[in-house]
Amino acid sequence: MEKVSLDHGEIGPLSDETMCSMSDSDETNNIHRSISAIAHIVEAFDALAATGSVRLTEGSNRIFKAAYGWWVHIIRGSQAIALLYDNGLSHETAPNVRSLLEHAVALRWLVETGDHAVDAVKEYGDSKHRELREAMQQANWPTIPGLDMRSPTAPDPPCPDLLL
Repeated sequence: MEKVSLDHGEIGPLSDETMCSMSDSDETNNIHRSISAIAHIVEAFDALAATGSVRLTEGSNRIFKAAYGWWVHIIRGSQAIALLYDNGLSHETAPNVRSLLEHAVALRWLVETGDHAVDAVKEYGDSKHRELREAMQQANWPTIPGLDMRSPTAPDPPCPDLLL
């Protein structure tokens, strides 16, 4: 096994498991295909947004409202990744790629699980709000005048799809 020397020191040894098996040209081709796919997805999104409305199937309104923000995050995050890459900042795309993948997985879960997932997401947000409010009170932080900082009440029983 060899050690790889970098300007900032050494890393290694590298094993076959830690070394990427793709060639540089394969990776470049994958990146260019991904950038092309992002352009097509953004174009489709922009065309849909330009219509000014979306027709929903019966009973999908709650799910759509919850999913839309994540979907837009995925679309716009993809644009940010392409922009970073096009400007020579490919390494800096990593956090955006991770967030995009996490949101894509969460979006699929939301759509497949339906209303129970919407309830779980709302309860999770409410629980984080209650935690913030409690931390502010414990730290004796003053509230901002005019800002409604009432904590949502915890549901009884808790949402079965929420794992905290």
